[in-house]
Amino acid sequence: MVACHLAECAPIAGLSHLACLLLDRLAPLPDDVVARARLEAHREYTFERKITCTELVRGNTHLRDVALTFDDGPHPGFTPRLLALLAKEKVTATFFVVGKEVMRDPGLIQEEAAAGHEVANHTYHHIRLNTLRPDLAIAEMKEGVDAIDQVLGSPTRIIRPPGGEYTPALLKAVRKAHFVTVLWTDDAADYLRPSPALIEHRILESVSNGSVILLHDGIEQTLEALPTIIETLRRRGFHFVTVSQMASQPGIHITEIPQVKKWTGLPPGWR
Repeated sequence: MVACHLAECAPIAGLSHLACLLLDRLAPLPDDVVARARLEAHREYTFERKITCTELVRGNTHLRDVALTFDDGPHPGFTPRLLALLAKEKVTATFFVVGKEVMRDPGLIQEEAAAGHEVANHTYHHIRLNTLRPDLAIAEMKEGVDAIDQVLGSPTRIIRPPGGEYTPALLKAVRKAHFVTVLWTDDAADYLRPSPALIEHRILESVSNGSVILLHDGIEQTLEALPTIIETLRRRGFHFVTVSQMASQPGIHITEIPQVKKWTGLPPGWR
């Protein structure tokens, strides 16, 4: 299929603007991008296979490293803008993707992988895993892995349970399945769509060595807040790594409880 060019599609084929957009969305990526995505995904999985920890909450607190993570994508019309911003800022991140969204827009995670980002598993249906029997939860995880594998040619060991919710029995099953559970230390609750300034404040007030920062793909306010977050963290001397890079370091933390703050009001002095 040839990509649809909006300037000439409707006049020639008599298609509506929306139909042309849908054709463009379905058009495959150039072969070199797909090949690069598969190569990067293979390299990433080869690296992941060497990780010995079973959970990650925080990286080494003696290193000025932070991991930016984005949940719940990919999203057409938004993920490409996020990728463009990260490319401009020269930042590598980890995308925890939802399998059903991957199958709806496979080219988006190919673009993520081709750009050098880590593509990880956020289940197939975005189900709260603590509500399922462990065997059904593992099946849900594996379905998410299969979607990534189908598109990129390589699976992933990295899993984040939706909402960070799990049970001891589930963690035991996840370890047996050789997945690595990744939680977080810093959460701006951006899914509630607060102002960009408030997202910046919530991240920057608490970030520290080894922070795993939870943000979401598809949130306009997050996209607006990111340049300031990235610039400020760099000015403070932090380096951006993927969660696999962080998990491969000595001195990581695996037993902390995620700092999931219930943001119900504004900080003092905010309006």
